[in-house]
Amino acid sequence: FENIGAGARHIAMGNAFAAVADDANTIYYNAAGLGRLKHPQLTAGYGRLYLGLTDGSNIGSGFIGATTPLHDGAWGTLGFGALSLSLQGAYEENSYYLSYGRELMPSLYAGASVKLLRRSFGSDAYTQIDPVFQQNGRNTSATSFDLGLLYLASPYMSISATARDANEPNVGVASTD
Repeated sequence: FENIGAGARHIAMGNAFAAVADDANTIYYNAAGLGRLKHPQLTAGYGRLYLGLTDGSNIGSGFIGATTPLHDGAWGTLGFGALSLSLQGAYEENSYYLSYGRELMPSLYAGASVKLLRRSFGSDAYTQIDPVFQQNGRNTSATSFDLGLLYLASPYMSISATARDANEPNVGVASTD
């Protein structure tokens, strides 16, 4: 699965947002940041990628996420999200997130996500005759786990660690991927 990011600010920061983790997009970057959220949040975004391709391809990416603090955040925060990357009619990657984060002690947060990863290939003349797709189908899915820590060392410095897809899920059609 491609690391395409979620949210304009967050993509511009690269994966450095994992150490900021201060809004609903933390579902994607570092679930530990959910513990910092004390109010429900909703985020959504969509972008067309590689505009102007000569074959007229429509490649798009979108993310939607929602968070809900439990007992005003005292019991942590739940997050739900969905990420999609698609080439219209030919290929699609979808990730569905169920995330949780909470403060363990002052300034130290931990979180985890369970993800369902789904990959689909469209039907065309190539996939209909390709033996890989004939033998294995055009869809695959796997369950994945992300883990995260976030430490706010000062108002100006934070440190984070994330393990994305910690269980190394296999989403390959014919071979390990």
